[in-house]
Amino acid sequence: MRLTPSRVLLALACTVGAGAHHLHAETLNFLGDDVPPPPGTAVPVDEVPAETPLAVPSPVDESSVYGGGKFGGKSSPVSRCCVCLDVGTIYLYRANPDNQILMTNPAAADAVVLETDDADLDWAAGLQFTLTAQWDACHDVQLSYFSINEWEGAATLADTGTDYETPFTGVGTFFRSGQFAVQSELQSFEANFRSHQCKWTWLYGFRYLNLSENATFGTGPPDAQVTVDVENHLYGMQIGGEGRLMDGCRLGIDVWGKAGVYYNDNEQVCLTSGAFGAGAITHDDDGIAFVGDAGVRALYCLSHGCSLYAGYQVLWLGMDSDGLALATKQFDKIGGPPATDTTGDAFYHGLSFGIEICH
Repeated sequence: MRLTPSRVLLALACTVGAGAHHLHAETLNFLGDDVPPPPGTAVPVDEVPAETPLAVPSPVDESSVYGGGKFGGKSSPVSRCCVCLDVGTIYLYRANPDNQILMTNPAAADAVVLETDDADLDWAAGLQFTLTAQWDACHDVQLSYFSINEWEGAATLADTGTDYETPFTGVGTFFRSGQFAVQSELQSFEANFRSHQCKWTWLYGFRYLNLSENATFGTGPPDAQVTVDVENHLYGMQIGGEGRLMDGCRLGIDVWGKAGVYYNDNEQVCLTSGAFGAGAITHDDDGIAFVGDAGVRALYCLSHGCSLYAGYQVLWLGMDSDGLALATKQFDKIGGPPATDTTGDAFYHGLSFGIEICH
């Protein structure tokens, strides 16, 4: 074939056009675009790109939005928060100790006219704090403290000209009036190691409780008075658990219980005067006491890491055979050798409410 200038120019033009088309396709591939096939080119069915399905947004986990604290959604609290602090008020009713007769009327078949049950201890409030710190993914350490210092009651028998007797003096010693007052305080501190298993949490740890009481009984005329101060220091190990009854996005409810056998190191000081005889007795004793604690609590989540709580609990200290030294049970020891009655017990129940902050 004879090469002519026109044929050479035509060949160069085709070569340059093909190179430009290849360069454009490489550029589009680099930018991520699909290169459409040249017009008229058949494309195999198995090479036709499938349409990309639209991404469906996953539902929002409200527990991650409103979670926090021990009931902040459906996940375990230890996996969500490292530290939780509970601050609140505890409001407990103290049942009266075993009744003691203080004065009787011998002219009315020794009818009881004054007794310790006449002075109701009733309700008292105090502060409580709980600090929970994560140990690892399944365990945490918890410190708790509460103090109530305001149980008190009083009763008076007015002077009406009637002669009364007391069981603390001999027959034939008469009094015209009587006054009785009692005060009680309770402090509790505990340190527990807790293990989480699904909806159950098991705990074991150490607890210290201090129960102190003061009771005063006076008469007149003639004047006589006895004042008793007692302290119970209880040290012991406890075991228990917590079960989750409901675990919603904002509302959670749990039940809990703890129990242990405690060493009770107790002491009393008894002062008497007047017709009861002048004296001062100090006596120390020890023994074993039971402590049981149970309750139910509800938490409402305000925001992530912040909840309000309210609950009900019962607390029992001591055993009938060997338990606590209570102030009123020492009146029977007036005039006798130094000794301490440790057969008392104390029962409490009531409410608690406050705020829980977790981080």
